[in-house]
Amino acid sequence: MPLKSIAIFSWLPLYIILLAILPLGLGLALGIERPAPRALTVEIGAMLGLLGLGVLGMQLVISGRHRWFASGVGQDNLLQFHRRTGIFAWLLVLAHPITLFIADSNFLAYLDPRELTQLCAVSNHNAHCNLAVARFNGSAV
Repeated sequence: MPLKSIAIFSWLPLYIILLAILPLGLGLALGIERPAPRALTVEIGAMLGLLGLGVLGMQLVISGRHRWFASGVGQDNLLQFHRRTGIFAWLLVLAHPITLFIADSNFLAYLDPRELTQLCAVSNHNAHCNLAVARFNGSAV
């Protein structure tokens, strides 16, 4: 069942607002300071990572088989959109580090396992916190 163009054009502005304009508005409203200027390719790499994160975040909304959300476009169309958007998000996340590595070879230092001891300690702490929260909520781990 193909997507109806009216359904696409009715959901697309909402998707764009939630994905692009809302985070920008929050950043301006909260008065977040601008970072120091970087090269254009580094900015593009950072943008790809943020877009990938935003698209993956929106996947949580459209993947839950919500009747109130799927009633306008249909469940089959929604799942097909979810699949295609997931592939797009995966490509964005994959392009993020590749673009950063091409832009500045200093980013390759993040892949050095000798320098990852603090990152692993923080990551290990976060994993334990997530397990504790999951057990506290009664979820099966």
